[in-house]
Amino acid sequence: MSATGTLNVTAPISVGGNANFDTNGNDGTISGALTGPGTLTKWDTGALNLTGNNSGFTGAVVLKGGSLGITTDSNIGGPTSSITFNRWDAPHQRNHPAEL
Repeated sequence: MSATGTLNVTAPISVGGNANFDTNGNDGTISGALTGPGTLTKWDTGALNLTGNNSGFTGAVVLKGGSLGITTDSNIGGPTSSITFNRWDAPHQRNHPAEL
């Protein structure tokens, strides 16, 4: 998905493979529940805020640009999900559960 303005997704999203979100320098929010074992990749500058209860999401979140906003563990996903910060020469990985 490539945003041309502010991104606001309220519908549930099932991530079975790769889901790419390019905010194109805009800020956005996914408040619908994420589920599935796939990979959500956030591209480009701008913020992407995950605000839904995503405990059914068991996949990975990859940050390749901008920022990722979360307020609770359930925004990240289930206990087997992971977050990878891949914005520099050497990627940094933090496996869930994480205290950020």
